[in-house]
Amino acid sequence: MTSFANAIVAAAKKIRPRIVLPEGDDIRVLSAAAKAHADGIADCIVFGNQIIARAKELNIRIPDFAVSPPTKKFIAPLTKLRAHKGMDESRAAKMLNANAAAVAAMMVREKLADGMLAGAAMSSADVLRPVLQIIGAAKNASLASSFFLMEAENETIKVFADCALNARPSAEESADIAVQSANSARLFGLSPIVAMLSYATGDSAAGEEIARVRNATEIAQAQMPDIPVYGPIQYDAAVSPRIAKIKAPQWQNAGRANVLIFPDLASGNIAYKAVQQTSGLAAIGPLMQGLAAPANDLSRGATENDIYLAIAATAVQTAAFRK
Repeated sequence: MTSFANAIVAAAKKIRPRIVLPEGDDIRVLSAAAKAHADGIADCIVFGNQIIARAKELNIRIPDFAVSPPTKKFIAPLTKLRAHKGMDESRAAKMLNANAAAVAAMMVREKLADGMLAGAAMSSADVLRPVLQIIGAAKNASLASSFFLMEAENETIKVFADCALNARPSAEESADIAVQSANSARLFGLSPIVAMLSYATGDSAAGEEIARVRNATEIAQAQMPDIPVYGPIQYDAAVSPRIAKIKAPQWQNAGRANVLIFPDLASGNIAYKAVQQTSGLAAIGPLMQGLAAPANDLSRGATENDIYLAIAATAVQTAAFRK
């Protein structure tokens, strides 16, 4: 693992929260959870229909962390929670029996776990829908969003957001994503310098999209007066001091951004995948932020090591919710 990954693991060990993983039938998940549990990263809670058979295949001892999903005990509280949406006990039971992520989300909501991680075997929609419905957004957040931790060979760490959830955030929502991302950066040991990205820098162009980013920048600056926030700015000027001197000499911290806020989902998703594939940067995520409790969505192509690091990252996120 990289030095940054090792730092995340070390930080997680100091917290050791309870993380529920509802996809124990997946060998990658079970192996990663067993390793994370044994390493003291988290007290993993894993369940699945075939978990005993899977554990035997891997020669894993599971009594310490495998559980039967407490589906029945969640029917009444889920019914009450979603009654305003027409939920009754029959629908609640059907939802919990059909979607293991919903059970995991209820475990987090009912304080039986500190965070959850799913998505290795189910779609993002099947993970995020119950997360948003059951765990919901934090009281101080207008929306939930996502971010990636990107690590370069020179150990430079950057936060990319939002690359997985919000298609076209408004100026106010983009500002909220910037605030959330700056807080996430701090949680993972970074001193945030925020760049609000666009296709032009400063006053070099005009138009609706530029105006939206400029407005978002002003809102974010007002909400985070102690953190450098600048934009609209192009990616090259945001991360290169040499180019920043040419394109954005008016901004003292231009060229040193480590929190990069993309104007929409298309540009963010394309950018992180392009950077990851062409530059070989390690990417941890997508990680969720702006929620009332930690809940993260795995890629279905995740490796055992990816899941192991995601468990560690989820564990680190729980520190922000401890009083």
